[in-house]
Amino acid sequence: MYIPDEFRYLMHCFYSEIREDSADEKEVIATAVDACESKQRPAALEFLQRFLEGDPSDQELRGMWYASGPNFGYEDYQELRQFLYLLLDELKRRT
Repeated sequence: MYIPDEFRYLMHCFYSEIREDSADEKEVIATAVDACESKQRPAALEFLQRFLEGDPSDQELRGMWYASGPNFGYEDYQELRQFLYLLLDELKRRT
């Protein structure tokens, strides 16, 4: 699966301690999006939007997540899906 560099860059903004430093998932996402350069956001948004519009399977979700390089994972696919939709909403709001 092709994952654009801009989305990988965003995923690297999710550093390993980000969850400890944040009150909830929305704050985790806001912190990472803040750390992501604004010029990276449109391509990251476009990729994530297209990916989620394709109604990916649990395996596709997992594959994309780990291939993009974040520093934490999800065991529950539904939680990962919800996280990605929250990320999508934040990117739309900030792009």
